Amino acid sequence: MVAVALTMLITIPLFLRYFGAERYGILATIWVFFGYFSVLDFGMGPALVNFLSQPDRQESEAASKVFWTALIVNAVIGVAVSVVLIVALLASQALGAFAPGAIRDELFRALPWLLLMLPVSLVYPILVGALDARRLFGIANANQVLGTVIGQALPLLAILVVKPTLTVAIAGTVLGRAFSATGLLFVCVRKLELTRPCFERPIVTTLMSFGGWVALSSGIGLILDTADRLVIAAMLGGPSAAWYTISYNVVTRARVLPQAIARTLYPQVSADPAGGAKTLTASARIMALLLIPVLTAGMVLIDPLCVLWIGAEAAASVVPVARIMMLGIYANCIAYIPLVLMQASGTPKRVAKIHLWETPVFLVVMYLAALHFGIIGAALAWSARLMADTIILLWMTKLRRILFLNVLLQPLVMMAGLAIAVLLPGGWPMKASAVALLLIGWAVIDTLIARRAVAGVSLLTIATWVHARMGAGRPRTAS
Repeated sequence: MVAVALTMLITIPLFLRYFGAERYGILATIWVFFGYFSVLDFGMGPALVNFLSQPDRQESEAASKVFWTALIVNAVIGVAVSVVLIVALLASQALGAFAPGAIRDELFRALPWLLLMLPVSLVYPILVGALDARRLFGIANANQVLGTVIGQALPLLAILVVKPTLTVAIAGTVLGRAFSATGLLFVCVRKLELTRPCFERPIVTTLMSFGGWVALSSGIGLILDTADRLVIAAMLGGPSAAWYTISYNVVTRARVLPQAIARTLYPQVSADPAGGAKTLTASARIMALLLIPVLTAGMVLIDPLCVLWIGAEAAASVVPVARIMMLGIYANCIAYIPLVLMQASGTPKRVAKIHLWETPVFLVVMYLAALHFGIIGAALAWSARLMADTIILLWMTKLRRILFLNVLLQPLVMMAGLAIAVLLPGGWPMKASAVALLLIGWAVIDTLIARRAVAGVSLLTIATWVHARMGAGRPRTAS
């Protein structure tokens, strides 16, 4: 996480300086656009984790058949979709409308590289999923961090050394992802003791029967999560897309914590849903205790840090958007708890239906918000959707204690931090001091509430024990 954050801190100002806001905005939009098509793996990654986590599928031969079958299917899907997509782009001349003049020519020259981007991206979930199923999280995380760093650094290095064009930047992106995927494949072959590649058609049906609903949910979720950036790029242009994307990339780093928890507990919940659900519930409080102080302090500190990082002019556009997004990202982090519970316990269908109902409402609201209020409106729509999604998922899984404490009450602290950042007069040192006092008060109140909860549970346990003991001493009557 630290390495990824440091890479962003270093690379984004350099991208803006040597690559330009317009080209960087288009490059970021291309990443989002191709991210849409990553859902065409039919949920093979989560299905592979669920399949290999079962106790009767631990042996090397069975794991090899599942792994190679899933990998081959995703690679073939990636190549086929890439060919169809690029032919459609050329036939419709969409690239001409998407980018002007010289930038359009750079995109045309990058088409061969774009052809390779999706197949490389689609095999990645299979590689990570195989390691997760075997609880090799440290190795998977290290490779993912390395891949993210290379994915940011290599395109920047390419435009600095070769030429600052989209063609060179896209080539660097693809090479970085390919390098990371190759390293993960080598690790999977060694750690899982995989045999030679093979393909089993019945396994495809088994994986898709589970992964189909996961893929549908992921696809809808991807649309919900990224439609704002595509609309901004189309409606407001490259610079607005760049500022919005920078805000998004900064704030969504908070997802590292829930994603790590979800990846760790997903195999456990798949093998033992009842035991895993208790662990997930405890994880919600841990996430709240870690995220609330960081995001509340971030409401104030993001302003001077962004001025120092990307300059006062860019910070003026980035900071308001990032502050709004912090409210949404907190709710989104909590949403990983019911999401993992529903998917790993074999009910991904419910998640897909929830996201399906959310989609048309969000798209209309987001479009109108961006049309009338620009990137601020898009950020408001994005955060509101994440809050609503979290409330619905927690209600559906009957995790209502988490809903009340961590989603309805805890964000009030962040809103108070936002009010301090925006309304309190004075410089950031005074505002930071006020936020520090706010967090101290929050910590005291949260501790008192936790102690009362523990005391209540203890009294209930004692009363239950006494009642059981008294009942044990009474003579039993025949039934």
